[in-house]
Amino acid sequence: VYTWFRTQLGIGHASYPIILDEMAKLVESSPRLRQTVVDLLKFADVGISDISVVKDYPYESPPTMRVFFIHSSPDDPFDFRDESAGTRAWLRILHVALRALERGSTLFVDEIDTSLHPRLTARLLALFQDDSTNPNLAQLICTTHDTTLLSPMLGEHVLRRDQVWFTEKNEAGETSLYPLSDFSPRKGENTERRYLGGSYGAVPRIFPEDFAAAVRGSSLGGSPDDPA
Repeated sequence: VYTWFRTQLGIGHASYPIILDEMAKLVESSPRLRQTVVDLLKFADVGISDISVVKDYPYESPPTMRVFFIHSSPDDPFDFRDESAGTRAWLRILHVALRALERGSTLFVDEIDTSLHPRLTARLLALFQDDSTNPNLAQLICTTHDTTLLSPMLGEHVLRRDQVWFTEKNEAGETSLYPLSDFSPRKGENTERRYLGGSYGAVPRIFPEDFAAAVRGSSLGGSPDDPA
């Protein structure tokens, strides 16, 4: 059991230095994996056309590897910090997803849709759904607030009904977990619209009048002539 948790379980969000170190090791370990990373960056339409790894040799210290990202000119590469939040999010999840697919391991990702376009999130999930890209039976377990994943996207459903689970808190703050399949949705049913309409529960109780009343009752809601 310990060995499985130690070797077969991955966590999606790591710190940026760890991300870059793992990315460098990944692309240096195999020309095939390097090309896969480059292709997935190109197909994600984030403007990156290539990557380069530069080894630094500090005095009396082990060598370190730095990753740079090529956009329009190879003479002006981008550092990781130069990239947008969406590109950094894609880079953050990309190397751990490829490792999981390669090893057939289980990957946990909290808020998988953070800073990612819904279509990009859908394509990432599809890599784990397709036998040709996931021959080693890797598993992805993730949380999300992106309700578009419940609807047909690009003409196809992103997730099967048995793969979707909801969480809902009661008045005591306790969270319950239950599957969409408990509701036996019909084939072709718009599950996103029904979820947002409250048919499955697990919808935040948010009332616009409460938000407006909170601001009106504060100094922010006062007239410009009111004293501070």
